[in-house]
Amino acid sequence: MIQRVFALCCLIAATATAQIVVDAQRVVRTVPAGFFGINAAIWDDQFVSPATKEVLTKMPVRMLRFPGGSASDEYHFLANRSEGSTFPWPLDFNKFAQTATDLGVDVMITVNYGTSTPEEGASWVEYANVNYHRGFRYWEIGNEVYGSWETDKHTRPHDPKTYAEAAATYMTLMKRFDPSIRIGIPVVPGEDAFANYDEEVVTNPRTGIDHKGWTPIVLSRLRELGALPDFVSYHRYEYDYNDEDDARLLTSAGTWKSDIAALRQMLNDYAGDAGRAIEILCTENNSVSSRPGKQTVSLVNALYLADSLGQALQTEVGRVLWWDLRNAKEFSNNNSPLLYGWRTYGDYGVISPADERYPTSYAAELFASFAQPGDVVIEATSSSTSLSAYAVKRSDGSIAILLINKSRDQATDATIQFKGFTPSLRTVSLLSYGIANDIASSDITRSTLHALVVHAEPYSANVLIVSPGTSRRRAVVHR
Repeated sequence: MIQRVFALCCLIAATATAQIVVDAQRVVRTVPAGFFGINAAIWDDQFVSPATKEVLTKMPVRMLRFPGGSASDEYHFLANRSEGSTFPWPLDFNKFAQTATDLGVDVMITVNYGTSTPEEGASWVEYANVNYHRGFRYWEIGNEVYGSWETDKHTRPHDPKTYAEAAATYMTLMKRFDPSIRIGIPVVPGEDAFANYDEEVVTNPRTGIDHKGWTPIVLSRLRELGALPDFVSYHRYEYDYNDEDDARLLTSAGTWKSDIAALRQMLNDYAGDAGRAIEILCTENNSVSSRPGKQTVSLVNALYLADSLGQALQTEVGRVLWWDLRNAKEFSNNNSPLLYGWRTYGDYGVISPADERYPTSYAAELFASFAQPGDVVIEATSSSTSLSAYAVKRSDGSIAILLINKSRDQATDATIQFKGFTPSLRTVSLLSYGIANDIASSDITRSTLHALVVHAEPYSANVLIVSPGTSRRRAVVHR
């Protein structure tokens, strides 16, 4: 405890000021019905526990993805075993499906491409939606199959043309059992990213330039086969192992807009007019792509989670699924003292194997108080580069503002100004999560304000909820 208190005392510094302008008349989009979700996994032996259901309910989880990233390309659902293994996994599909159904959330299933067949993918749809009437609507074919780290036993592993031709068969067979399902494929930004076979080239029909990357070749071949997907599955990790940096992480979410715009351009270019109907989903998001260190369980990653969701709301992305719900503590990765945080291990999960809630789980819960399905995303700007601002307008007329202070050592007094909205100052609700909460392992702090000035502590996320007031018109005197 002495170490944690010392860390808090050392972060006291002069308070900065900032102006936040919220323009209720500048609409960005509507918050999608199932915007935030999380990855569940076959290794989670506590998925059906009351603690799991409690944290999933507190966070705004609207979708669960199964069976778990790279493990998907070795997983055979009926046997509940991975390719070549004689041991079943702790969490089988039936337990997962029943819990997801009880929670009332959407589900995404990643069928096995690496070590399986289209027939097994189709049998999974039949088993879930025909035999057990689960109504699981989202299905994707393989996980990150463009990468050499994924298991792929096809004759030409990680080959975009081989994948596209197999994916077309998967789609046909899977939709025979349930034509209403939506099927997706993995993609990566960049027209030359993951050019796995040098002899495979396609020409961008808009620019006339040749490219060898995974996404252009897959989309082009699927278009030729008349088998375009319903959505594409995009994964976002900000950097690789041992490259962690707190300040850089807290600016990295700023490229959401440009990254998604580039991906949309590829869909339009290589899939033609039909590509405009393809939905973009982010099915994995976290800070580091492998070997999680202390940053993953620190307050910094929690602020990144909130900032990433806020930035994603400025794009067309339909869903963002965090990686993941429960994983494992890892003590031998990047635990550099240069990284903020008092935990000396990493963990991709938002809760530990012993049900300890990490800061990321509180950030997700706080986000639920900020943005609900159907809210209208509106423009919010900040005069400070260290204080990010996002805003939504709710159906009851109130406005919620998310403020993220990315400074490690300086608080900011943020004055809120509105355009096209008259606020009520009778009671302004404030929810906060920051250093003090993390150190004490305590819940979100809730308070009320009577002025439109928010004191944002260092390394904190804050949600301000402002009710509409009554506009007063100046009396007109007739003489």
